Amino acid sequence: MGLGLIGDFVNLQQAYGKARHIFKNLEESCLLYSSDSDLVRLHDVIYEMAVWITSDCGMNMNKWIVKSNDSSSVERPSTNAENWRFTNRVIINGEVELLPILSHQCSDLLCLIILYNSGFKNIPEGFFSHMPNLIYLNLSGTLIQELPKGIKCLVNLQYLNISNTKISSLPKELVYLKKLQYLIYKNLKLLGKIEENLMSRLQKLKVIDLFPSGWVDPEGLKKLKKHNNIKGIGMRVVSKETLIIESCPQLKELVLNGSGSHLNMLKISNVEKLQNIIWTDLSPPECFHVLKEIYISGCNLDNLAWVLHLPCLSSLDIKDCAEIETLFYIEEKEIQQEVSEV
Repeated sequence: MGLGLIGDFVNLQQAYGKARHIFKNLEESCLLYSSDSDLVRLHDVIYEMAVWITSDCGMNMNKWIVKSNDSSSVERPSTNAENWRFTNRVIINGEVELLPILSHQCSDLLCLIILYNSGFKNIPEGFFSHMPNLIYLNLSGTLIQELPKGIKCLVNLQYLNISNTKISSLPKELVYLKKLQYLIYKNLKLLGKIEENLMSRLQKLKVIDLFPSGWVDPEGLKKLKKHNNIKGIGMRVVSKETLIIESCPQLKELVLNGSGSHLNMLKISNVEKLQNIIWTDLSPPECFHVLKEIYISGCNLDNLAWVLHLPCLSSLDIKDCAEIETLFYIEEKEIQQEVSEV
């Protein structure tokens, strides 16, 4: 998401489905192959061909700058300042401690990715002022401790990922990112309180993922209801006993992963377009093993079969959910299994 490969989507489930379909087609065509981790790999020959295509058949080798620690990959080309001038994308997945000091505009630069770099800690002063058209910025897995105030220069930025970094605060200058649609800041263990009204002023936001970065400010969450574009929110409930989500008219999907949660009351109301509640990684009994009360009203949900897996549920209150025709839908094979067991 964020690079135009997925296109527009109704909800996150559809977006992830499109992405899986793309990867599946590439793997079946032997353009990608699986690795021992949850990543996929690109064959050296295919990599070289991709570089050749993106460089206008070898005529513009500076169009993409790629640097990797993988010894099987060929670096294209070096990351010195002059090579950035006419480049379109910079991808660094290797031990680079310092970025070049730019003295000219990099107007063609649309995408900057610096991943899993334990030596990268600082962004040079004025660095972002040289890339006015940047739309995609991924700094995840680096050791940067702060985003510089110059982040405000990225007025065309649509995607920002600062997950797994040492960042302890989000700068107020983020409000200048009027076109920002995706804000991903997962696993920011040092993150403190987010400045009041920061999120609500980013009117173009579609997806916010802060799992499991600290506490969710109830007031801040409430202010997100003003957004007309929000399609997904990722968060973590650690020790709060009550979670209330209400008056979010454009929220279509709620993804829950409450590992370690002490939640015992969940209330969802006036979320008219909410169609899916999705559980990730763990099943509901493990996630919310002490959840006792559920109140759902004014939603577009059509199935609540997951509540069958909540061992401590004592109260279920459902109102104004016209799409729910059958409270619990059980697959035929599950019924046959139960009958055979009897």
